[in-house]
Amino acid sequence: MGFGDLDIITNEVNDKVKSDNGDTEIVLATVISIAIEFLQKNPSAYIYFEGNSDSRNRLYQMAINLYYEEFIQHIAIFGYFNDGSMEEYQKDKKYESFLIRKVF
Repeated sequence: MGFGDLDIITNEVNDKVKSDNGDTEIVLATVISIAIEFLQKNPSAYIYFEGNSDSRNRLYQMAINLYYEEFIQHIAIFGYFNDGSMEEYQKDKKYESFLIRKVF
């Protein structure tokens, strides 16, 4: 899964652009909703995601923290560190990437 801004000239999605058009919460809520629906339909699947910059990872982590209590009813969240180690997500830690799966 990837997302970004559509370049209407090249018809390609740019995932590195910062549009700053005020729709961040709407976009993240939509992506999260799609991810949860996908995992409900594919219960053995995992979704791995990471930002293409530290600021994007920070944004994703802020979204996870904001909706954490709601998320954990549907998905298990794990965080990865630079050394490749992984742990169950904790709000007070900084992660380099994330993995989610359906809660059983």
